[in-house]
Amino acid sequence: MEGARRFPANPIFARAQIEFAAGTGNYALADSLAHSFVAGNPSTPLVHQALVDAALERTPEVLDHLHALRQSQLSSGSVPGSFLTLLMMARLRLHGAGDTTAAVNEIESALRRREFSAIDLRERPYAVLAHFFVEAGRYARGREWASATPPSQFPGVIRRHRP
Repeated sequence: MEGARRFPANPIFARAQIEFAAGTGNYALADSLAHSFVAGNPSTPLVHQALVDAALERTPEVLDHLHALRQSQLSSGSVPGSFLTLLMMARLRLHGAGDTTAAVNEIESALRRREFSAIDLRERPYAVLAHFFVEAGRYARGREWASATPPSQFPGVIRRHRP
């Protein structure tokens, strides 16, 4: 990669190398690059490490990386990002570990802690929550969140007006 040779400190090229290695199935190289990543944004290597570990089916390592990412996001004040990371962790518990109870409890606990209400109304992931609860088989809870979802979070969906 010419860009990486000319601009070795640019994190865009380091991320691209990781993504290219993973995308071509060279997970050993992607893993090595992701774990040796040096950049100014501490969340970047955590995301890539989690993605590579997920591809290698290393669920505990993925959860460790996502937990560290979430702590970094919370300490920097990125509550919306940390909530999406929490949802990612819960979905991994749901699908990767098959632990529906832990996944649902994790989200419900965050909702009780008022973490969700700390997110600006325009940034709240209503539709993502609705989808999560449906995936977890909690259909009534999914319907609650779907009905609370603003129309702007359903791009491309045509809503019919009743006379």
